Amino acid sequence: MTKENPEQLTEQLTEPKPITPAMLEAYGFEKNDMGEGESYYSLRLSDDSYCDLAFIDGDRNGYLEVCLFPYEDFFRVQYEHQMLAMYKGITGKDLQFANQEL
Repeated sequence: MTKENPEQLTEQLTEPKPITPAMLEAYGFEKNDMGEGESYYSLRLSDDSYCDLAFIDGDRNGYLEVCLFPYEDFFRVQYEHQMLAMYKGITGKDLQFANQEL
C-alpha cells in the first residue's frame, strides 16, 4: 500500500472539476444533436420542466450556458459543484450518478 501525500489529497479535494460531456452523461443528461456539429445536454427535472446545458462556442474558459424550461432562466456554470448546487437549489434533491463509468 502506498502512502498518499496529504498535500496532494488536499489539492485533489479542493480543485474544482470542470464539467465535461462524459460527466453530464454520467449524471443522466441526454445528448441532443442539433446538426452541424452542435449539440446540447438535457435533464428532465419534472413532468413539465427540463434543465438544458450547452457548451458555449468560442469560450475558452469552459463555461456552459444553462437554460431552465419552462422558466426561461439563463445562467452559466463551469464546474461540477456549481451544477450540483444548481440542481439541489431547483429540486431540493442531490443529483445522483445515473452511470457509474465516470
